[in-house]
Amino acid sequence: MKVSTLNGVKIYDLSAGKSLPEYMQEARKQKVKLKQLQEYQNRIDLIQDLDFPTSSQRLRVTNDQNYLIASGVYPARVKIFDTRELTMKVERGIEANVVQMQVLSDDYSKIALLLDDRNIELHAQYGRHFKVRVPRFGRDMCYNPFSADLITVGASNEIYRLNLEMGRF
Repeated sequence: MKVSTLNGVKIYDLSAGKSLPEYMQEARKQKVKLKQLQEYQNRIDLIQDLDFPTSSQRLRVTNDQNYLIASGVYPARVKIFDTRELTMKVERGIEANVVQMQVLSDDYSKIALLLDDRNIELHAQYGRHFKVRVPRFGRDMCYNPFSADLITVGASNEIYRLNLEMGRF
């Protein structure tokens, strides 16, 4: 990767590196394995389609570290990326902007989204599974996997605990 500086700002040229066939040809010339090339080990791989029209608000990595979940605004959407293949797995349009998100399983199959319209959406692999309204606007959310509680705090001094096993506050 080529790095240059202009007025004190570093500029990274991501297209200046070698391609995979060029690395393979160099490894054949040096008679070493591809993973033994230092230049190949220090390369940068980009995830395809990791962009949003306006901005990305939240990023989460799943517990198995194989998936990246990102939310963005205008239009509000959630994208799930596979980090092993560097591709987008799922893109879902949602009705409101994401304030906070929690991954409820080891992979991307269960996630909870706290939205700015006072709703919590629970998503499964196939899409939105359930939507519940919170009494106050939410600011943050955490998940306790031992009791299956989704804990939400909002614009007041109250804490709301949604038990996902029983399905009630």
